[in-house]
Order: sequence, then C-alpha cells, then structure tokens
Amino acid sequence: MASYRELLQQVKSEIEEVDAKGAQELLDSSVLVDVREEDEWSEGHIPGAVHVPRGFLESRIERVAPDRARPVVLYCAVGSRSAFAAKTLEELGYENVVSLAGGYENDKFFGQFRKDNVLTSDTRVKYLVNRFAAVSAYYRYTKRDSDVPVYNFDKHLVGMNVTAQF
Repeated sequence: MASYRELLQQVKSEIEEVDAKGAQELLDSSVLVDVREEDEWSEGHIPGAVHVPRGFLESRIERVAPDRARPVVLYCAVGSRSAFAAKTLEELGYENVVSLAGGYENDKFFGQFRKDNVLTSDTRVKYLVNRFAAVSAYYRYTKRDSDVPVYNFDKHLVGMNVTAQF
C-alpha cells in the first residue's frame, strides 16, 4: 500500500504542473480555481479566482467550468491538494488542467508581497504568525500618546523582528 508521499509523487508525475510564470500566462484564457478551505480563502486569494473547496470539487466544478476544453488552473496552499484535484478533473474529462506548483504560498506568483483580504485583527494575527513562522506573539499597548494596539512577532530562527500595527 502506497504512503501519502508516494501517492502524491505518482499523481504529480501524471498531471501537468506550471510555475507562477506559466500560470500567469494562462490566466486570460483559463478558469482559475482555488481548492483550499473556506477559512484559507477568506484570509486571501488570487484575484479573479473562483472558490471550489477540494472536498466539493466533483460536485461543483461544472458550475464554474462547464466547458471541459477550456483550460483550468488549480491552486491550493502549497500544491498538494491542487495536484490531486487536477488528477480528479482529468478523470472527469477535463482536457487541459494544470496545478500551480508551490501553490498560494508561492510569492513569485504575485511578484511582490501579497496584500490579502483579512477581515479582523484576529485573522491578521493568525496570518502573520503563520506567514512569518513566529515563535511567539504577544499583545501590548505602546507607550506613545495613543492606545493603538501593536502586535509584536519575534522570529528567533532567522533573527528577524516584525512589528505590525492594526
């Protein structure tokens, strides 16, 4: 019986993956589908993408991509779920399906740091903690003349301090 990694390698060998540049070239003629979960989508997504979570792909894809000959570009967080999704769409008869290698976490797709659509301070903190792999996060008020909250993230592994004000 194959392990997850072995199955992922097998699937990736059977589908087409594109890098960020290749995906950008396909955007005008394709349907861009985000297969991540709802909470990941709400924290930010590629502009112009449609959201079809991986768990609902088979039942919802025909609503967003009825033409099976039109190219479909799939992405997830790092490229694993989109690879499995690409294999599934090929099995459903879609003719031109690609998976974005590196997924949404691939900053090269954007050419600069993403400005995600975060809704609350809590989701901003969650995103930044995950994004910068912070070891600790704490909340404090500054000693300035205002009571503006400041979140401080200390990343010991690379010696980087990031302070974000909300």
